[in-house]
Amino acid sequence: MTHSKILFLCTGNYYRSRMAEEIFNHFAEERGLTARAFSRGLSTSFENNGNVGSFSEFALRVLTRYGIAPRRADEFPQRVTADELRDSDVVIALYQRVHAPMLAEQFPEFAEKVIYWSVPDLDEMSEDEAGELVYGEVAGLMLQF
Repeated sequence: MTHSKILFLCTGNYYRSRMAEEIFNHFAEERGLTARAFSRGLSTSFENNGNVGSFSEFALRVLTRYGIAPRRADEFPQRVTADELRDSDVVIALYQRVHAPMLAEQFPEFAEKVIYWSVPDLDEMSEDEAGELVYGEVAGLMLQF
């Protein structure tokens, strides 16, 4: 696969998509690949959403368990833009049930470009289960590179 710019999307760009980004970039660097991932959120507002700080403590724990030191843990969540969707080679939204309607409403022109995974948020699954799912999905994605 010649794709070099991978965009991971979740709701708040705080836990799932950030973990996927860090895991992908860790694998890519280990393998000497030029492909890199970044992540964004689909929420229209990141204020008063319950997230504390720049990066989820749950994500930090999961990444530490896998021996991955996050590179962007100090950066705050960011909302995705149409330009980022357009310019990405691969776009993956972490939870189809929630993210497909959000994309259809906000960015209908890109809805067909998105690959969907099934990694629920922490209100539906424990941090360990979600972390394991994200790790497994990213490991599977790496087989295409």
